[in-house]
Amino acid sequence: MGQGHELDLRTRSMFQLRQIGEAYQKALKAGEGFFNALVGGCPPAGPDDLLPYLPKGRATLTSPRDGQPFVLLWRVRPEQQLHGLQETLLGWEATADRDGGRCVLYCSGFPAYVKADQFAALQRAQPEGDQP
Repeated sequence: MGQGHELDLRTRSMFQLRQIGEAYQKALKAGEGFFNALVGGCPPAGPDDLLPYLPKGRATLTSPRDGQPFVLLWRVRPEQQLHGLQETLLGWEATADRDGGRCVLYCSGFPAYVKADQFAALQRAQPEGDQP
C-alpha cells in the first residue's frame, strides 16, 4: 500500500470521525431540545442512538483504514469532562497504522491524527456516572 493511499484512508477516517462527532452532538440535543440535553437529557448509549444522524448509517462507524469499528465511548457528556474538550478522547481507530499513529475524535467533535506517544498520553472521556 502506497503512502498516498494511506493518506487517503487517513483522511477518510478523519472525515467519518467528524461525522460521528456531529452525530453525537445532535443525539445529545435530541428529545426535548437543547435545554434538555444540558440539564438531564440522556447522552448516546450506543450506536443506535447515532444512526438517525449518520448519512451512511452503520458504515460510518467503521474505519476505512483498518476496516474495524471505531472505538467509541458512550454515555459521555463532553462538556463535563475534567481535562477539556480538545484534550479528551471520545473515539479512535481500533488499530494503529504502520507508523504507530491513529485517527482520534476529541470530545470537542474534532478529529485528528496522533502518534502512539500522544495517543497513550491523552485522557479518555468518562461516561456519565463514572466520573470521580
